[in-house]
Amino acid sequence: SVVRTSDGKLASQIEFNGKTGNGGSGLYYGLALSPDGKTLYVSYGSKDQIGIWTLNSDGTLTVKGDSIKIPKPAGAYMPSSPAGLAVTSDGSRLVVVNNQTTHTSDYKGSVSVVDLLTGAETARIPTAGFPFALGLLTKGPNANRIAYVGSERDGVVEIVDLASKMVKGQIKTGAAPSALLLDKNQKTLFVANTGSDTVSVVD
Repeated sequence: SVVRTSDGKLASQIEFNGKTGNGGSGLYYGLALSPDGKTLYVSYGSKDQIGIWTLNSDGTLTVKGDSIKIPKPAGAYMPSSPAGLAVTSDGSRLVVVNNQTTHTSDYKGSVSVVDLLTGAETARIPTAGFPFALGLLTKGPNANRIAYVGSERDGVVEIVDLASKMVKGQIKTGAAPSALLLDKNQKTLFVANTGSDTVSVVD
């Protein structure tokens, strides 16, 4: 749904339950807007796809026919279930949190980096189990390099270095961190913890 901030009214809405124009699917947690505000990336969850939607100047949404496919790792029998999404400040890459966590992944989740020009996955970085929400730095010296990823299972936010493809550290939060928000200056991270009904504030 797109809501006009000027009057609070609905500008556009796409029904996504049951059979729809894309062949029938459901949505999962994960929306990311391109830097120019014209393209919306939408997680299709267990379909292991990211939808590409157009946000028109009048606020209406249009679903494009193509989508980005998130590949299954070798030996995986369950979908990756992409959740949190973020677009780099230059619009060239999409960062995707893969929520699925099983014995085939050594009980770890992962973060994928996707080249938006080709649609190819260029990196997959292991994380703590059942990662869900994502925050990406798009300003300062670590712009487009450092991502924050919340693990529902472990009650931590991990600091993921997309350049070195490594987890650089963990921040303990409340239970089940499920939403992350950086402030305007990207100096403070707010973490909503659904399992403990708290908000962690990280400087």
